[in-house]
Amino acid sequence: MRELQVLGQVTGPLANSVLKAAYVKMLPRSVAHVLFDLSQLIAHVLASLRALEGGGGSNSIDVDRLKLVFQTYLDDVQRRVVTCLHQHEPTEEDTRKLASSRCSLPIPFDDVDSIELKDKFLSILAREALGSWQPSYNKALFECCGETSRAHQKWQRSIDHYLTQSGVDVATKQRVLLDAKDLRIESTASGQNLLQVKVRDGLVAKHADKIPVARSKPQLFQRPRFSFAITPKQVLAFVLELFAAWRQAAEAEVVLRCLKPVEVNFNEMVQSIQDISAQCLAGKTRKQEVPFDFSFVHKLEEVLPTVAAFSSREEDGDHETDKLGAGEADRCEAICRQVREALQGILR
Repeated sequence: MRELQVLGQVTGPLANSVLKAAYVKMLPRSVAHVLFDLSQLIAHVLASLRALEGGGGSNSIDVDRLKLVFQTYLDDVQRRVVTCLHQHEPTEEDTRKLASSRCSLPIPFDDVDSIELKDKFLSILAREALGSWQPSYNKALFECCGETSRAHQKWQRSIDHYLTQSGVDVATKQRVLLDAKDLRIESTASGQNLLQVKVRDGLVAKHADKIPVARSKPQLFQRPRFSFAITPKQVLAFVLELFAAWRQAAEAEVVLRCLKPVEVNFNEMVQSIQDISAQCLAGKTRKQEVPFDFSFVHKLEEVLPTVAAFSSREEDGDHETDKLGAGEADRCEAICRQVREALQGILR
């Protein structure tokens, strides 16, 4: 608060009468929260600094081991995507209701041209059914792409952890992680027909042939008449087989849309790793450049473990966020003072 007054941001009366109580309660607790959050990141920073110190980092990455880890991740993504798809697609009960709504009683046909109506009836029914299932697929595709993106974030953290544990230097690790972030997924399916026309028409012809037709006796100067009836059982069998084919096509398309970008992303990352390894191998034959001075790492390592070990009373189980524990404010200030002294030592 005194620093804010010196900077002219607040006046003395405002600081003492209005802001003082809020400052005393909130700002120290905010400092404690910041220190705790910072402590969660310091371990990673220390590992990176140790890799940088004296150029001791390594550029060697075990690609074969990474491929094994990736295969496990890919199988997990496929399982997640298929599960998500089945949660959003129509059920068999919905399909039975659709068939019943189109044919609850036998539909008779009796005409000279009725033989062609079998195909027309089933063809129209197929288009209606596929159209009614498309919105479910659109929603399922969007959710599956979201599930893939969330799994990919977990994969990125796994790569980060693996590279850190392998002692890969920070520059190499950042290049690899940048390649791993670029996941290009198309989550829209506007204008897309999942089931190929030839598959749909093949099912129409197959079930139309199963409907028995009676032909009237020929009469002079009259064309023969064809009589048949489409039954609810026949319609249900057709719709269920059509749904099974659509469901299979939907799963294949979703898996392709979600897993293909993941595989492409991984292959690009592997290519980047191989390029980095080739560059490092070529660099060993050249004259060694003067290494960058990372001596400041020692000074930071004197204070950062203290920050990494910090824990606030709230994280220990006390959730009274408007109060500080005994000596907690002094502890926060002591840590901040150590950090300032270390920075001043580096700047000298």
